[in-house]
This record gives sequence, C-alpha cells and structure tokens, in this order.
Amino acid sequence: MSKNIQTKAVVVISLITVITCSIIFLSAPSPAHDKNESSTTYVNTIKPQIIEFQPTYTSYGRIAAREQLTLRAQITGEITALHPNFELGALIKKGEIVSKIDDRPLKNQLISAQNQYAIAKAQLELEKAQQTVASKELALIAQEYDNAITDKAIRLREPQMIAAQSEVAISKKATELASLALEKATFISPRTYQIIERSVHLGDFVSQGQALATLADLSTLRIETLVPKNVAKQLSLNQEVLVRTADNQSTLGHINHIVPKLDTKTQLQKIIIILDDNNFILDEFVEIDLSLKRRKNIIKLPLTAISNETVWVVDNTNTLQNKAIKVVWNDKHWAYAINNLAVNEHVVEHKLSGPRIGTKVTIIAKPVSLVSQ
Repeated sequence: MSKNIQTKAVVVISLITVITCSIIFLSAPSPAHDKNESSTTYVNTIKPQIIEFQPTYTSYGRIAAREQLTLRAQITGEITALHPNFELGALIKKGEIVSKIDDRPLKNQLISAQNQYAIAKAQLELEKAQQTVASKELALIAQEYDNAITDKAIRLREPQMIAAQSEVAISKKATELASLALEKATFISPRTYQIIERSVHLGDFVSQGQALATLADLSTLRIETLVPKNVAKQLSLNQEVLVRTADNQSTLGHINHIVPKLDTKTQLQKIIIILDDNNFILDEFVEIDLSLKRRKNIIKLPLTAISNETVWVVDNTNTLQNKAIKVVWNDKHWAYAINNLAVNEHVVEHKLSGPRIGTKVTIIAKPVSLVSQ
C-alpha cells in the first residue's frame, strides 16, 4: 500500500515540475530584434559604360529577278516555232528567237500594202506631170484673156494633186503598220533570260494577249522588303546590307530604292535591294541585316532593369531613386538608352518589390561594369 502511495506522489511531483517549466518558458521575454533588419533592401547593381552604338534591324524578303517579263502573243494565230530550249529553267540568249506565230497572212497584207503604196506614188508622179501641162496651158489662156481667170486652182489640178498626195501618205502608213504587225509575229529576246514558266507548246493556237511564257533576267537579283518608317528614315541609297539564307549562305547587297510611300495594308515602307551575287534561287526566303544610324552617349541595360520606361538607381548615399530613360533600341535581352545617369549612380539590374524613392539600400556586391557585347 505504501508503495502505491509513493508511486502516485512521484507522478504528481513530475507533472507539477513539467507544468511549472512550461509556464516559465512561455512567460519568458522574447529576445529583442533590430528594427532596421526587416526593412533593409538588398539590391544588385550595374554601372553601364557610355558607348557608341549602331543598331541593326533585321527584315525579311524573297529573292526576285530584277526584271521579269511575261511573254504574250501580239497577234492571233498558230505557233509555228519555239526556241529549241523552250523548257523550264532553260536559258535564252540575247538575239535568239523565242517564239514565232504563223505570219503568212501578215506577209500577204504587207505585200498588198506595198503594192498600193507603189501605185499611189506612181499616180502622184502622173499627177505632177499633168499639173505641169495644165500650168503651161493656163499661162497661154491668161495672156489671151488678160489674166481674167476665176477657176485657176481647178485648171491647175490642185484638188487632184491633194488627193494623190493623200493617197501616198495613207498607203505609206498602211505599209508601215503591216510591217510592224509582221514583226510582232516573231519575238526576239532583247537580253539573256531564263524561262521560269511555260504556258504553250508548238502548234497551239493563241489569241492576241495570251501568255506564252514568263522570262526572268537572272543576271541581277533583287529583294523587296518592308520596314517601319522610322527605320527607313535611317537608311540611305547605295547603303551596303547583309543578306542571309536559311542554310547560312550570305552575300552583300545595296539599297537601290526607298519607296517614298507606305504600304496601304501594313503601313510599312518598301525597300528595294540589289544583290552583289546572283547565286540564289528565285523566291528563296532571306533575312536582311540593315545597319542604322550610329548613336553616341548610349548605355546598355538589361531588360529586367526597365519598367515603364524608368529605371531604379542607387546614388552615392546608397539611396534609391527613380529615373525616366529614353530607349532608342532594344533586342531580346538588352535595351540601349540615351545616357542620363550621374557619375556616381548605379542601376538596379532586377525588379524590386514595392520600391520607394528615398529608401536606403544595401548593395549585395560591387557594381558590375557593363559594356557592349
């Protein structure tokens, strides 16, 4: 019995001891905290160097021939001849016959016109002879009647002379038109072309205006590209550009023309570029690097440092300040802005949570000096 009483006493004393320790622990004063510890702002900063910067704008386009010709039938008829190499991709040299349409009816028309012209000229010569005779007769009559002649023009056959002269002019023009029509039956290449599209075959009957083939002058290639107007203002004629293909083939070119109007659909401005190399395929997709105006007094900043065209800076007293900046160019990772920093100001390179002007900050590490890559 005494043992049970002793055991219960030990348990009670143990419980009282635990409860007492817990009360002492919970009521003990907490250690004091530094009031400034939770309000300290830590930042990483950079010190951008002032540089000269020339931005590069990349535009896109497709390779095209500088001159492309759609060959169309100038007369109606059967195709009686085509160039021996009248196939896709074939070259046709300057001076070679590309196509010929049946010209026999035109030859007959020309012969008929030439004959009419010859007859008209002969008639004019006869009329001139008759007018000479009439002039002599009139002189004799005038002496007899003391120049009292009222129908002098008729006696001198002037109406007949006018009619003969008009007939010569009309027949001459008809001959010229017939000759021109005959020339249109045959197309002779004015320069070296490559056939890029074929629409007809030998023996086909074609109508005037029908397309026969598409020819391209591949001696010089060009690219048309569209750029914003603020980019176009920084370009100049004959400026050198770099052209790249998807397979990393590259060549130089130069700006041949800057179209002084905006595209109605895109509101972009068209730039025409002539390539220095013609080793490209028509319609090949390319990138064009356009060097723009070189700028001075520029600083290079990471995009993470910029918010709403402002940056946070730390001055020489380690105080946070907010500054507006003017970005003149940016790419995927960097922005290039006109320098307006004071000598001892550093730029915070990351976003801040709830920053306030005038806040004292602690720079985590020595400011990094950032230069252009």
